[in-house]
Amino acid sequence: KHHSRSMFTHYVGVKRFDDVSGHPKELRPPADWHTGTMHHLIERGWFWIIPFDNHKDSRNPLCSVGLTMDERTYPKPKDITPEQEFELFLDKYPAVKRQFVGASKVREWVSTDRLQYSSKQTIGDRWCLMSHAAGFLDPLFSRGLSNTLEVVDALT
Repeated sequence: KHHSRSMFTHYVGVKRFDDVSGHPKELRPPADWHTGTMHHLIERGWFWIIPFDNHKDSRNPLCSVGLTMDERTYPKPKDITPEQEFELFLDKYPAVKRQFVGASKVREWVSTDRLQYSSKQTIGDRWCLMSHAAGFLDPLFSRGLSNTLEVVDALT
């Protein structure tokens, strides 16, 4: 069984990892990290930082930010907010924390309990559950829309 929980929100003003990572140019990938989605792996968990402004024609200043972790290793605290918990994680990972200097959230944090679920029946007479409607493991393993389109194509 997979045991992960998540917390997430949207920010503006998140710095490009390329600008704050401290990696020498020769150790960087050929394309800027900012042009994709960032996944920082930690012990029994991972951060995501997904900028919506990572293309020259982008107009959306938002950045999806979140943290997914094993609930057995990191039980959900009852005495602090998700934002405070996120800040505690940032304190442990200075390279990630540097991205958030001067950034601000634009919506409240969402904090989940265990994320995983699955359906016992996924197909019936004139209906079919696809992708995340049928089951979900962890956002890191998510294929979302591409998988849905593949299933629709296969069913037609």
